[in-house]
Amino acid sequence: MSDALASFERQLSALYEQAASTGEVAPAARYRLEGYAQALIAEGLASRDAVMACIARCYRDAQGAALEEAHGASWPGEDPARVAVPWRAPRAPVWPTTRD
Repeated sequence: MSDALASFERQLSALYEQAASTGEVAPAARYRLEGYAQALIAEGLASRDAVMACIARCYRDAQGAALEEAHGASWPGEDPARVAVPWRAPRAPVWPTTRD
């Protein structure tokens, strides 16, 4: 694994660990990591397959579930040029407001 890909993996792991503990991910942090991943691929520092495997591994480690289980067919997407760092916020608890 290249130093650049290892750096991406560390940053991505930190993002997913924060998400697991707080339930929130700042969109800007996700977009920055997506740009970083695309730059790694464009500059030949990592293959798309290596980046996507890294994303799947970090997600599984932090969330305890595979990306395919959580996001289904929507991940990794149809566009081979785009790298997405997936995240969905947990569902908010809902309590009835009227008596039924």
